[in-house]
Amino acid sequence: MKGIVFSFKNNKKKRAKFPLENGYSIKHRGDFNLKYFFKRYGVAVFFTLMLVLGITAGSIASKNISKEALNSLDLFFTTNISSRIENGGIGAFCGSFCSNFLFYLLTFLFGLSLWGIVFLPFLCFFKGFGIGVSAGYLFTSYGFTGVLFYLTILLPGIFLFSMVLVYMSTSSYNISGRILKCLFSKEDFSIISSFKIYFKKCLLYLLITFFSALLDMSLWYVFAGLFNFN
Repeated sequence: MKGIVFSFKNNKKKRAKFPLENGYSIKHRGDFNLKYFFKRYGVAVFFTLMLVLGITAGSIASKNISKEALNSLDLFFTTNISSRIENGGIGAFCGSFCSNFLFYLLTFLFGLSLWGIVFLPFLCFFKGFGIGVSAGYLFTSYGFTGVLFYLTILLPGIFLFSMVLVYMSTSSYNISGRILKCLFSKEDFSIISSFKIYFKKCLLYLLITFFSALLDMSLWYVFAGLFNFN
């Protein structure tokens, strides 16, 4: 009586490599490798923390900033609500895109400079500071209406561009570090490929920044008229 014999190859070696390739240790399978995580995502976590610190500082400082000073810095802080509502969706798009594009451009240029690794954290902090000031002003000046306005209209676009700023700052920090290494290292290596990747990423981030402004415009056009800040 003939039978069919199945043979299975031993994949122990392949399975043993899996933990290392995915950031886990072989000794503690299933335990997260913090060293791997911070090596890969540490810079992004750092910029996220700077943004959060800026938001916290801006929320606290908003109580001590006069309304006249806030209105004069309306490009950075969304505080002159009644004027923006009167300008409608187009005004919201221009205000949002101009403000975000300024941070985008500075982040891009710092990535191409030697001192980018020094100034990029402060740029994230200042953007967070503006977000915190806007939120604190709306919450303290208009109460529940300000909170609802912020969550409904401002937060989606702010969150989207904040992600862009963190990831772009990470890319700019890395390319700035490579430029620094290229100038002062004795080793000869090319960074042309790194520049190509950087430019492609920045183009994608610019498109998302534009989409963020379109999202702000849509939300302002649809919902801003429902709020009364007079």
